[in-house]
Amino acid sequence: MHGPVKRPVPWLLGVVLAAGWTVALVRCVTARVSDADVWWVAAAGRGMLASGRVPRTNAFSFVEPDHPWVMHEWLFGVPYALGLEAIGPRFFALVAAAAFVAFAAVVLRGTLGTSRHAAVGILLAMIPLLVFAHPTARPTWVALLFPGAMTVLAFGAPFRPTRAVACVLLELAWTNAHGTFPLGVAILVAAAFAGPADRRLRSATAAGAALVTLVNPYGVRLHALVASYAFGGAELDDLRRIAEYAPLGDPRYLALVTPLGALALLFLAAAAVTSLVRRRHRARSVLVLAMLPFAAQHARTAPLVGVVASLVLVPVLDDLVPAPRLAEYAGSRAPLPTGLLAAGVGFALAVAGASFAAVSSRPAPDRIDPALGGASFVRLAARVPDGGRAMAPFRSSGLLVWLAAGRGVGVFYDPRNDSYSSAMRHAALTLPELPPSRIAAELEARGTEWAIVPSPEGLPPDRRAGYDGALAGSANWSVAARDGGWCLYGRQRSTR
Repeated sequence: MHGPVKRPVPWLLGVVLAAGWTVALVRCVTARVSDADVWWVAAAGRGMLASGRVPRTNAFSFVEPDHPWVMHEWLFGVPYALGLEAIGPRFFALVAAAAFVAFAAVVLRGTLGTSRHAAVGILLAMIPLLVFAHPTARPTWVALLFPGAMTVLAFGAPFRPTRAVACVLLELAWTNAHGTFPLGVAILVAAAFAGPADRRLRSATAAGAALVTLVNPYGVRLHALVASYAFGGAELDDLRRIAEYAPLGDPRYLALVTPLGALALLFLAAAAVTSLVRRRHRARSVLVLAMLPFAAQHARTAPLVGVVASLVLVPVLDDLVPAPRLAEYAGSRAPLPTGLLAAGVGFALAVAGASFAAVSSRPAPDRIDPALGGASFVRLAARVPDGGRAMAPFRSSGLLVWLAAGRGVGVFYDPRNDSYSSAMRHAALTLPELPPSRIAAELEARGTEWAIVPSPEGLPPDRRAGYDGALAGSANWSVAARDGGWCLYGRQRSTR
């Protein structure tokens, strides 16, 4: 890509991309922490620092403390624990911003940096950076860096030994950071078929990458966990009660993926099918089409598929641009000079930095999203006695783990999911669907002593719903404390 662009279309698309990316970056450094997972990841890291070992059992739950647990995100644990202890929830905003900047660099390198038509490169960059971007510190999102970087490295040419080593090392890190690591091997295999000139080295790299996936603290148990999520059946049906596990056709799927995301996947699928019919870039097209069923299976997988497909299909979309007139509108050269690109990135970082500074003075509890309980939840969690057995709603229970597990407080259930038996998972995820009397009885049968739940003030007990209604209507539970819109309940025998 050399020389100027002859048409304004790439410029307009570039402005939209830059503006959208800047807005997303500002939002990720100013938003309160709303993710349910980062807290228990940090708590696991705190446990690793104390014990010197990766977690192998549930430990945080009083219901099933000894149930086996394969923590497929264990590599995030220690950094998250150290960062959260050092500067509080602001740490997660910094992680999200750093990951988003690095992710943007990878995506731009793999799209605009390789496309023959500037508009094609920018359009394909928009899909990962705008359509599927949800920059948070959650390992699921941060780990999108791995497939992005692997795709850029694997399909790059020429494929020299240094690049092969980089791919294997990247796969090793990916294996220990997130359970999506088998996709890295699949990308390398597809790249071997796509690059006949370097096929022997590329094939050896794929084999080496597959081998290093065994270098993890859990051995083949990690692979078994991943396979259960990818191909599991009835045992995982209860997880569909969690919105991000909603399949295509469930109304929650479009709420998470968004209609624009669904259209983007359809667009990428159509491009792959067209290329396959034309017998062009078959390895790339097969890879994309093989991933699409996983995007349909769970809403949480759609961004992963969208990222890889956008990078893989760059030459496919380049070939689909008719020549020569439409190609002029698509831009045959880089749309912006390097200096102007650098200035734009610098401006975005400056705006994000100023925005972060403006909100960094908030007290640490106020950096927690009210949906998780905010400062009210933090104060109520501190009132649970050491060694207490406590319950909190699904989204907030990971925060309870971070706040109170160090004092020996156990939780009823939390968003780790993998660390519980299928029977317990079913019991916990279906609990809100039970009649109020059954909810209270189930909590008591499991030995629960305390509960922190949303509780709108001013409503009589007979008008309350969910956990609050169940506990308010039970003679065995009483209010220990109220704070904002949250309430701490204790069982009568626990507060005597």
